[in-house]
Amino acid sequence: MPVGVGIVAIRVPAALGRVALRVLDEQQPPVAVGPVILNHLLKAVEFIVPASPALWPGSDIVRLDGRLDSTRTVRVPPLGCRGSGREWLRTPRAAAGKRPILTDPHHLAHALTTARSKFPAGSPIR
Repeated sequence: MPVGVGIVAIRVPAALGRVALRVLDEQQPPVAVGPVILNHLLKAVEFIVPASPALWPGSDIVRLDGRLDSTRTVRVPPLGCRGSGREWLRTPRAAAGKRPILTDPHHLAHALTTARSKFPAGSPIR
């Protein structure tokens, strides 16, 4: 999947990403959650979001957009199965005739901050 032109991937440690995903799922009112990939090789979770100037809390968060590193694509697994060390935690989806649903970057930034607070002081996540 190409990144950098309107879409970026936010890569976080797997433990933080799983908790942040739970935080997003529990939001009231509910928020839309777009594609999320579990990268077993890097022990990371990758959220696909619209490009935005959102501030990402924590030095362990990587924005994959082709500007800060050479990454211009994010490898995605085939739908419905695990492939090349990756699996979908949330598959891409869209309403008929509409653009794919993506997670709002500000909701994700808030979920990551909330998730980080759930780890004990001194934890490598914190």
